[in-house]
Amino acid sequence: MDNNPFEAPRTSASSREADPDKLYVRDGVVFAPIVAALPERCAACGSADVSKTDTQSLSWSPLWARMTILLSPLVAIAAILFTRKTSTLTVSLCASDVHRIQRNTRVGWAGLLVGAGLIVGSILFVDGLRGGFFVVLGVGVAAFFVAIWAFTQTIVVKPKYIDKTEARYVGVHPDVLAAIERGDT
Repeated sequence: MDNNPFEAPRTSASSREADPDKLYVRDGVVFAPIVAALPERCAACGSADVSKTDTQSLSWSPLWARMTILLSPLVAIAAILFTRKTSTLTVSLCASDVHRIQRNTRVGWAGLLVGAGLIVGSILFVDGLRGGFFVVLGVGVAAFFVAIWAFTQTIVVKPKYIDKTEARYVGVHPDVLAAIERGDT
């Protein structure tokens, strides 16, 4: 009987998608096992000239757990820690992207330190600054935003979803996605 409502659903997945130990791509998202390696191409720019291969431990928590920050930071920390899932991914990068990530990391740390110093300094020396208090405080807050921006620019591959057996990643260059579809490793 072709239209049996009690029959288990059938999928029309390709043989690559049916194998849980292989990488595959659907709609620009990389589906991978919990421990996986991307092809030997730069994940940021797609270049075949790879200078660094790094194994990263990535974590993910559902959006609802992250949104509990609106209730309380303590509730958010508990929800994120309770729902967090991790995966391991080996990512390759070219020399120019390694340099860019290192530069953005330095800018992030400098912005964090300058921002913290200016905020603490403006609070400690509020009497001496008089009218300049808000200027110094504003520059300190702006430095924090620069630090946040710089640190987010260091992330190449981002986990979109992780469960016990599978992880989904976004941010992978289209050339690497094409290499996955071809079966290159």
